[in-house]
Amino acid sequence: MSNKQDLESIASEWGRPASLLTPSAKQRAPIDGSWIGRVTLARPDEEWPLWQDRPLAPLCQLRLDHAPFVPDELADIACITIFMDFDEDGVAETLLEQHEEFSQEILIPNGRAWALRAYDCIDDLVEIRAPKQHWPFNANPGKWQFIERDIPTDHEFSDDALDTENWPKAAYDARPKGIRLGGWPSITQEPLPWGPRRLPPMTFLGKPVPWARPKFDPQYVLEVTSVPECDRWIYDAGAFFFGRGLEDRSRWCFSADSA
Repeated sequence: MSNKQDLESIASEWGRPASLLTPSAKQRAPIDGSWIGRVTLARPDEEWPLWQDRPLAPLCQLRLDHAPFVPDELADIACITIFMDFDEDGVAETLLEQHEEFSQEILIPNGRAWALRAYDCIDDLVEIRAPKQHWPFNANPGKWQFIERDIPTDHEFSDDALDTENWPKAAYDARPKGIRLGGWPSITQEPLPWGPRRLPPMTFLGKPVPWARPKFDPQYVLEVTSVPECDRWIYDAGAFFFGRGLEDRSRWCFSADSA
């Protein structure tokens, strides 16, 4: 079977719909739109999130009401803003420190070195101005595109789920990069430590992490990858992954992977 046929077979059997946000070439864009590396919207009573007395960096602003596809787990949300702790060298070490502190639960609580805010109505939001702070990436407006069959990487499956020894490398290379709603996460090292697949112990950026069942059952909903066009790198060309609680939908979780 040719490599092309392999990819077609994988897409047919395992493909999932997704929306992908990539940098737009437009010089002008509405401030209340979807952005990579910029956040402009918040509730009137919300301030810019801080961690250890310094502002968190604006990772992205996602207008889900503009996306061509939204997974069921996010159907009640119109906008998401995400912040992360970055320093001049990139992703701050506090994220690793927080992950180690909460490794028994696998999950770093929302608000510790990262923050995700979800809004069900755009009409309730106002413009929020970013603090005067330098972050090691650029801000770009984003454009949405629909992916009918987003394909997984071989790291998504345990050995008994799929024979991945002959998995074509092109299956990963062919996946477009960007901010992905739904679809499959761009795993390059280990499966996610949470979600519907309960898999064996994992590592986090090469460090062993003890396995434990999370206190709530999150479902993967979106990922944010490194974006070279914005000069933004997540560890070594890696990605951040976000999940939402299935029962307690106010709960969010975060994990990361490095290429």
